[in-house]
Amino acid sequence: MKTRSKAVKSNRFKLYLILVLTLSIVTIMGFMFSSSQKRLDIPKEISVSKNISGYQAIYQQDDDHTIAAYYPLLTQREITTQLIEFIDYKISSFIEEDEKYLYIDYDLYKVTDQYLSVAFFLAHGNDLDELKLDLIKTLSFKADTEELITLNDVFRPEYEESMMALLRKTLKNDKDYQDNLRLDFYQASKVGVINLEYYVFDQDHLRLMVDSKALLSDDIGLINIDLNVKDLAYYLIEDYRAIDVIKPSTDKDLTLRYIDPDQPMVALTYDDGPYGPVTDDIVATLAEYESVATFFVVGNRIKTYSDTLLNMIDCGNEIGNHSYTHKYNLTKIDQEKLNEELSFTQRDLYHYVNDYRIRLLRPTGGNHDQTLRDNCGYPIINWSVDTKDWQHHQSQRTYEEIVNVAKDGDIIIMHDIYPSTAEATKMAVPKLIEMGYQLVTVSELYEYKGITLENGTVYYASDRYKK
Repeated sequence: MKTRSKAVKSNRFKLYLILVLTLSIVTIMGFMFSSSQKRLDIPKEISVSKNISGYQAIYQQDDDHTIAAYYPLLTQREITTQLIEFIDYKISSFIEEDEKYLYIDYDLYKVTDQYLSVAFFLAHGNDLDELKLDLIKTLSFKADTEELITLNDVFRPEYEESMMALLRKTLKNDKDYQDNLRLDFYQASKVGVINLEYYVFDQDHLRLMVDSKALLSDDIGLINIDLNVKDLAYYLIEDYRAIDVIKPSTDKDLTLRYIDPDQPMVALTYDDGPYGPVTDDIVATLAEYESVATFFVVGNRIKTYSDTLLNMIDCGNEIGNHSYTHKYNLTKIDQEKLNEELSFTQRDLYHYVNDYRIRLLRPTGGNHDQTLRDNCGYPIINWSVDTKDWQHHQSQRTYEEIVNVAKDGDIIIMHDIYPSTAEATKMAVPKLIEMGYQLVTVSELYEYKGITLENGTVYYASDRYKK
């Protein structure tokens, strides 16, 4: 992902300024071209643009205005006509304004012989030294039919949720932006909030061109957010003929879950696993309904059930720390033993997933005191709904405890070592969704509620926590 400066294409811009001065010296009066008149070809040898075809230009000058506008040299006549019509419209509008200089430039993008996109940039004003280019328009076309297209012509309905989820993921994983997201990032990136007017298709990427103020704390101008079309394959209407052809998929990628921060959500949590025969069943149920949970694992079980754990992560679930041995009340052991109980779980996890850092702790029994809070180095996650599945082993009772009690922001505790809990999950997940709940991880619950989890603080629900 790259930030586009407002002063892009500086070399061609310098060429334009030289041209302006030259034209001024010659004092060509009334030198104006309409869309039907001759354009001056710019030799490719002096092109400094990254554009992948030649280009043409419109130069106009009189006592009041000096204009230079570039557009791509294409074989498609209908597309070229539409580009010229747009430029002529901008020139006509400019002439009505009380300004001296107008400069229009472009970038051209292609997806093999299938799509092409043009992004136009414009600078205007009375002071040459102050002119800066701003994005004003993007246009995309089907190369064979020369039809102007929108995102709705490339993607099936309901693509926006996955697109916004992918945008969130891209920004959160980008080191240049992840620490600069707006405090209301999730609200700002809701479907219908981000302006999707500016975009281009560039080989295997869909590039969204977004004003940084819409998503970031700092205003750094226009940012380019490149989304891999492979991640949106589920919504493609036809084969996307990039360098590697991307075919429409029948499987929705679970990493693209979209969460609406304005809708109710709960966090299902599971302790004491992983235990393959049960955990795998729970993960499969969650995946079937495009949902996730948080699994507070016992570290010494990781090696035995590493495949289960890897699948758990691959399906988008969150891993929390539930001590290494589950032998101790963590408030009753010394600091050295506490460090072992917590660090060994992360150590064993690194053997199988070397880039996954555990961020949450659920102490055994939910027990905590000031010493543990001061020294554990984690936010402590307890619960607001206790199913007591460990006590009664009855799937119907566990199910009823969830659906009859759960409310927005709740953290629900279960244990993924009992078959009855897997059966209860099969009933509860679709019912919760039917009731209007989104099933999220604990971290997501707090992120979307706008609450920063702090080490040493105990959390029971998104609206209940204790310093």
